[in-house]
Amino acid sequence: MYPYFIVFGRIVPTFGIFMLIGICVAIGVVKLLSKLSAKNPDVEVDFSDIVLAGLMGFAGAVVGGFLLRPLMKLPEIIFSWELYIGMPIGDFFNYLFGEFVFYGALIGGVVGTYIFCKIFKVQKLQTCDILAPGVAAGHAIGRIGCLFAGCCFGVVVQADHPLAIVYPPILLHAHAAENVPRLATPIIESVFLVILSVFLIFVFLKTKIKGLTFSLYFILYAVARFIIEFYRGDYHRGIYGMFSTSQYISMGVFIAGIAIMILSIRRNQSKID
Repeated sequence: MYPYFIVFGRIVPTFGIFMLIGICVAIGVVKLLSKLSAKNPDVEVDFSDIVLAGLMGFAGAVVGGFLLRPLMKLPEIIFSWELYIGMPIGDFFNYLFGEFVFYGALIGGVVGTYIFCKIFKVQKLQTCDILAPGVAAGHAIGRIGCLFAGCCFGVVVQADHPLAIVYPPILLHAHAAENVPRLATPIIESVFLVILSVFLIFVFLKTKIKGLTFSLYFILYAVARFIIEFYRGDYHRGIYGMFSTSQYISMGVFIAGIAIMILSIRRNQSKID
């Protein structure tokens, strides 16, 4: 397992490489769906608008991905300030911003896309329908990067488990025991995301209900992520009551997905009537 590569004398994290590959895959899927949807006379979104909305969404994803962690840690810092008052400033900022959180990226990406569509009067739901399968596909590649980074290392399992993996000590968080087999949750989530992306592409090509593909992405990913969280093992990210932070966010994403689906179906029925 290679946590980083040496390229022209510089250290390049493997996680970053897979993130870049994931972005390229996402762009490819979106471009393919844009071309296929252009043949449909009911489509109201130009490819140029999809590109610009995607760029705005990407900018929002970068901001959201790095901001969610400090926002989640803020209550802990406020109520336990004495633990951080003597921490070197560099370590403190690394503690706050040293992790890219997918749910933060998802929320930021949706907000960025919405702002663009609102300002330039682009069809919001249809734009998100085209972007959703690409996001899922890119995310699937990104999770392989997580495997190399050891950021969601999984719960301890038996050594003979078919999905057991032993991480090198350099990849494990300080809260994780070394040299023990762990469930490869990044692989599980990556496989699910590939299946999800294919399913979303199928739904997008077969349905005329604008917003259905986007809503299904929210609903299905939220359910899968809620379940996977029980097996990630990285409890240092925050457990509040019975659930982790990401599980609470999953609940909100699931509810949002249901609301978008109901809205989309009602709009489609009103047009038919």
